[in-house]
Amino acid sequence: MSGKEIVHKILLAGIILFQFGLVFEARAQEEAFPNRPVQVIVAWSPGSAADVSARIVAPYLEKYFKQPFVIVNKPGGGARLGYTMIAKAKPDGYTIGQLSSVFSLGFIVERAAPPEYTYDDFEPICGFVKLSALIVVNADAPWKTLQELVADAKTKPGSIRYSTQGHGCVYHVAMIDFCNKAGIKLTHIPQTGVGAVVSTLLGKHVELAMVATTLGHLPAGRVRALAVATEQRLKRFPDIPTVIESGYNLVCDPYSGHVVPKGVPKKIKEKLTRGHMQVLKENEKPISDAFLKLDEELVILNADEYAKIQKRHYDFSMRYKGVELD
Repeated sequence: MSGKEIVHKILLAGIILFQFGLVFEARAQEEAFPNRPVQVIVAWSPGSAADVSARIVAPYLEKYFKQPFVIVNKPGGGARLGYTMIAKAKPDGYTIGQLSSVFSLGFIVERAAPPEYTYDDFEPICGFVKLSALIVVNADAPWKTLQELVADAKTKPGSIRYSTQGHGCVYHVAMIDFCNKAGIKLTHIPQTGVGAVVSTLLGKHVELAMVATTLGHLPAGRVRALAVATEQRLKRFPDIPTVIESGYNLVCDPYSGHVVPKGVPKKIKEKLTRGHMQVLKENEKPISDAFLKLDEELVILNADEYAKIQKRHYDFSMRYKGVELD
């Protein structure tokens, strides 16, 4: 064997050993996961439904995984800023995100530039929140029912204003759908978060709003709900009729859960899903009770189940592609 052949074999053996080393290192990292804090990016402002639910679940995850789950709020651009950060994060499992199942609505909203992420840039871990969609007015508003609001709106098209969490958000699209079915025209005043929506309503800058939570103002009597856009009445507020019961076929049921950026190793994703599912099942009562106070419902969906809901809402979003949202 010549000297060149010996050198070639030594180099080849070195490359093989190096590759094996990388494989063993990757496996060791997967087995040790997590061995440092996990960042949870929430694309909405503090106090929003997504933010509060993330903070309710985080302590239970910390206890299970024995590492901090740090909530990081990144609001802006109708959640685009936060969703972009999730999608572009290093795919090692140490950055996860709170993602709404209706995130794909962002693809249909006309802006200066399209989102920096695609539908396939997120991989579901677990779904755990089902949000309500309340149509609310001030406590002293003249309308006691949704039918009364519709009747009044028909006499003065465009003069009644409503607020949501942003142009193109699920509640904005749901209100457009409602207006079309009711044959009325309302004027949309978008805000940047649920706190701003409620403040705008309480300050009487708008006449009504559609929100996931009223931040305690509903049970306190400062606002009144005309209807809830869910299939069934809310357990906490059984006297509030659904939009369907009020005569309009509308259901708005966004879900929220945790995702990771595409490319996270399979074993780490499975470990995250397994941990989430165990945490939610073992602590179902306290988490459910905390969610109900926010007008939210606890659901326990594994990665595949949450992915199916995301796909259903993606298909819904594409129905509005090219439709002008006013």
